Amino acid sequence: MNIFMGAGSNGRWDEPTWCHFFPQTLTGLARAWFDSLPVGSLVSFEELHAKFLAHFSKQRRPVRDTMDVMNIYRWDDESLEAFVVRYNKECLEIGDVADQMARNHFIKAVRDEQMVMTISGKDGRPKKWEDVMTAVKTYAQTQRSLKPHLTKAPPQVGGQTSRYKPKRNNKRNRDAGNRDSDSKP
Repeated sequence: MNIFMGAGSNGRWDEPTWCHFFPQTLTGLARAWFDSLPVGSLVSFEELHAKFLAHFSKQRRPVRDTMDVMNIYRWDDESLEAFVVRYNKECLEIGDVADQMARNHFIKAVRDEQMVMTISGKDGRPKKWEDVMTAVKTYAQTQRSLKPHLTKAPPQVGGQTSRYKPKRNNKRNRDAGNRDSDSKP
C-alpha cells in the first residue's frame, strides 16, 4: 500500500487514476479480497485504503490467553540458551503472564533435571522470575564453558589412561629394568 501510494503521489494521479491502477497491483489473497467487494461499495480511494488496511493490517495481532504459556516446551534439539530466549519472547507476546506462572511452567518445560537441581541448590528454587533467569543463564554459560573439557576424555589403553602408560623408550626405564635383573651389566 505504501509503495502504491508513493507512486501515485509522485505521479500526481487524480482519484479515478488511483482507483483504476490500484487493483492492477494486487495479487493472491489481496486480489481475491478486492474481487469479493460488492460493486459500488467504495466511493473514494480513501475508503478503499481504509478497508484494505483494516483487512490486511499486521497490527491486528491475535489475542493470546495467558494459559498459552502452558503450551511452551523445550524442543528435543533446542539448546538451553535458545529455549530461554524463545520462552521469554513468547511470554512477552502473550502478555500479562504472572511471574509465578512463568517460573513454575519454565521449570517443567525446560526438561532438564540436572539444571533444575543445580539452580534449586540448598535453599530451593528461586522465588522471583528474574532470579530464575539469572540462575539458568549462569548454569547454561557454565555448561557451555565446561563442554569442551567434558567431551575430551583421555584415550584408554589396556584399562589405564595414557598418562599411566609406561614409557618404553626412556633410558632411565631401561636402566631400571636392568637393575632389577640378577645379571650385572
